[in-house]
Amino acid sequence: MCHREVIVIRVAEAQRPRLVCVENVPELLSWKLYRAWRMALTLLGYRLSEQILDAADCGVPQERRRLFVVGVRARKPFAVPLPSMPRVNARAVIDLDTGSWRPWAAYAPKSVARIRGAIATQGSEALVAYYGSLSSHAGRSLDRPIGTLTTHDRYVVVRGDVARVLTVEEQLALQGFPRDYPLTGTRSERVMQVGNAVAPPVAEWIARAIMGRA
Repeated sequence: MCHREVIVIRVAEAQRPRLVCVENVPELLSWKLYRAWRMALTLLGYRLSEQILDAADCGVPQERRRLFVVGVRARKPFAVPLPSMPRVNARAVIDLDTGSWRPWAAYAPKSVARIRGAIATQGSEALVAYYGSLSSHAGRSLDRPIGTLTTHDRYVVVRGDVARVLTVEEQLALQGFPRDYPLTGTRSERVMQVGNAVAPPVAEWIARAIMGRA
């Protein structure tokens, strides 16, 4: 098993909390050892529910689908209700009048091609991914939530013939954090901290649901 998943089993066995909640990518469900991992928690007395929540449905300006496995030591499993808050678009938190802009024509040829494709489909203002699936290379409108943020700078924002990377503060806001949330380390390390985090409004939604059950 993966080291992180083993830790969940060890903590549950040693501490026997009434409830455990695990966050991971939806692909965990297809992990070849997932059934064994799930069975281990079941043998420890936990009844499990599995739900995929999108941060955008919690009012986060980011489409971020994550699997949440909730285990309770009870006779029946507990399923967190699905959120349905109004969606917030990326334009609400991205400041087009700030940052270090430069002509995107000077970018690497592959990046230039992606930006041209995004402008053709989204207009002169768009978000463009450095990497990802082919669909992400078509660009994203600023008038919808951004795609999933990762542990590396993934998006540039394009405005006409210039572009720039998203600031760390913008990435914090796109993840549902306050812009002044304290981070440490280099820029790359701070971007990694944001990309690794659970969006706070999603964590709050789950915590409130659990507290309401207690």
